[in-house]
Amino acid sequence: MNYFLVLLHINLGVFLLAYQWSFRRSTAFTHNRIYLLVALVWSIIIPWLPLHFISINSDFNTLTYLLEPLVINGSNGPLQSLTPAYSWSWSSILLTIWFLGAIGQTARLLAGAYYLVQLNLTHPAYKKAGFSILHDKKIKTPFSFFSTIYLPEHTTEETSHFKIIVQHEMVHIRQRHSLDILLIHLLKIPLWWSPLIYLLEDYLREVHEFKADAEAMSLTKTTPEEYGRILVKYASSSKTNTIVNTFNQSPIKSRIMMLFQNQSPRSFRKYWMFTPIIVLVLTAVQGCVNSIHSGVDSEVRKPYKTYNITTRDTVISFDASTYEETESIETNKINDIYKNPDSRPVLLDRFGTPLTDAETTTKLIQYLFKHITYDKQAKDKGIEGMVIAKFIVDKKGKVPYVTILRSPSPFLSQSVLDVLYALQTTNSQLFWSPATVEGKPVNAEFILPVKFKLNN
Repeated sequence: MNYFLVLLHINLGVFLLAYQWSFRRSTAFTHNRIYLLVALVWSIIIPWLPLHFISINSDFNTLTYLLEPLVINGSNGPLQSLTPAYSWSWSSILLTIWFLGAIGQTARLLAGAYYLVQLNLTHPAYKKAGFSILHDKKIKTPFSFFSTIYLPEHTTEETSHFKIIVQHEMVHIRQRHSLDILLIHLLKIPLWWSPLIYLLEDYLREVHEFKADAEAMSLTKTTPEEYGRILVKYASSSKTNTIVNTFNQSPIKSRIMMLFQNQSPRSFRKYWMFTPIIVLVLTAVQGCVNSIHSGVDSEVRKPYKTYNITTRDTVISFDASTYEETESIETNKINDIYKNPDSRPVLLDRFGTPLTDAETTTKLIQYLFKHITYDKQAKDKGIEGMVIAKFIVDKKGKVPYVTILRSPSPFLSQSVLDVLYALQTTNSQLFWSPATVEGKPVNAEFILPVKFKLNN
């Protein structure tokens, strides 16, 4: 998800920067609207496209399952609880803030919808050609939503600027601007924290008003000066709703300036020049990032071919005819230990049902904590430190290999090994379901850090 959000913001940021730099002051309002909507759709879709233009060959470290550090103290009691009370972490704090913001945005959207429903229920609209008009004393400034125009009670057909306002709102209705605003508000629920979404909303609302102002002024043959005075008159009115197209939509200054802007009929050439360049550059960037991302994924998903473990067991045979014992070394290899399989090894409950990852970790840690003891010789010598152990769960659900990667003392190493060796037998009463890749069982490994610390 982080990968998707980063790419979405990179793409959208580049599109909006190009819009601000090259297109925003153009009078090709329909082109500008299409550009902004395409920018939004493209920014959402492109992170999911399987574009690959380069290949990445990198050497990645083994990704294994790292268990929570286990702390053993001098009295064989825990320095910290294995199941600590829930504590706030940065991730949980950020998730809570995001959740509250999403709830706030949802409530705001629902409040706007409720306001419109209340208006329609209390004051039925009267139909005209292709649209409806509704008057209410609660409405301070004209606005429209889909096919309905909402007007203040005093703005009637006898009002001098009635025709101008209706023509303005009719442009919003014909162009279906409400769909754009509704789409933005739905995206603001999960992305309420993103400044680019609010900037995109401002640009869309602005181009909606530019388009409506230009057409209304042309259809009613109103001069820019007179139209500007009407805008200023309604500028002091409070906004009615965030999900509607309001006549006094700010910024008024930019709208008045655009009324006097010379037309740029050939401005569409900019789109043919800049938009394909932007798309090609972003596609190339996306392809490179996807290649890196998929390169990491493919390296992680491949079996670690060079990581072949050989186990050696001493086998004693007895010859009944000669009464002699012979000792031999039996070797076995564990090949293709996966760095990050689709599913990790999990323990089975007493009914043979696989536990969840969290339940497996808890049960395993509890077992290890219960059985690992502080070696007396190490304790007497005041030896402390971290023992890093590793064990493998193979594709049969067995534990064929355990080893110590790092340790401050052989005494502490043996304390950990004694317990891990028990995992290789049924005495531990811990039974495994192996890791899988594409539904097939594979070998995987666990890293276990055990900290030995004497009491103060």
